[in-house]
Amino acid sequence: MASVCQKCSAPLGRYNKSGYCRRHVSEFNLSRPEVRKRQREGIRRKHATDPAFLDDLRRRARALGEDPDVNHRRTRHFVHRRLWEKGCEAARNPASRAKAGRSSSATKLAWCPPHLRKDYLHLVRGKRFLAAEARAFIEEQNEVEMRRWRASVGAA
Repeated sequence: MASVCQKCSAPLGRYNKSGYCRRHVSEFNLSRPEVRKRQREGIRRKHATDPAFLDDLRRRARALGEDPDVNHRRTRHFVHRRLWEKGCEAARNPASRAKAGRSSSATKLAWCPPHLRKDYLHLVRGKRFLAAEARAFIEEQNEVEMRRWRASVGAA
């Protein structure tokens, strides 16, 4: 194994397996998707199983939101970095607008199977069906397809 950190060339201990010093090992670990995924799952478990912890988090967040000093520093940070300009640049970028549209559609049509979304939109926009009626048609069509598929693979 390397005897110096891959980031800063600091000497490493004999049993170091990561190749990074203490200062850089966290950065390396957090760059790995599987570590981030485990971290998110752990946080979700903690929130789901410990209501007192979650209530305390909410209380502290509310207190920070109401603290005039924190709000002043946050505003100063925003103004100093001119963050509204960066947001406007992103809003004018066609690629980011397309991505935002896809993300919004995916969220709003999460109930609809992806391969039937065009059909749903055709019913609502093109044929002027009410959203509830179009959704019923699509869900029925999906159920028919699923029955057909289950029969083809021999599932009950």
